Amino acid sequence: CGSMISSDSNSIYEKINALDISDKMKTKMRLVHDNLKKTKLGMPEYDMKGKSPIAFFSIWAFLFNILYYLAKGMWRKAISLLVLSCGLIFIFGCAEELLGIVMPEYVYHIITIIPAVISMQSAYYDIYRSKVLEQKFWW
Repeated sequence: CGSMISSDSNSIYEKINALDISDKMKTKMRLVHDNLKKTKLGMPEYDMKGKSPIAFFSIWAFLFNILYYLAKGMWRKAISLLVLSCGLIFIFGCAEELLGIVMPEYVYHIITIIPAVISMQSAYYDIYRSKVLEQKFWW
């Protein structure tokens, strides 16, 4: 069974090496492959193995979340993030109206940062799924 896993890993490494992406991104793809434990609600969970969590985060995805996903060709995920953003704003707006209250401004700042944090945490995993595993996904 162990040789089967290493054989699978070798073919994954070969596929990563053959991708038309930067060496830095290839390194990130290997990092995802080697350290992915599981996913919860579509969010990756990694075995850190002494690595900083920052190694798994994408600052570009955080800053440009929906645009980042569009630029990387993952339009389904971009649409999902846009729907999440609009949905959260709609829900909180309805809550304001129904309860007759005014939400503090920071609540809306938190709402708008949620998709950015999701993007930051899952960008490399999503690129791995898209480019290496050739999956089509919405979340």
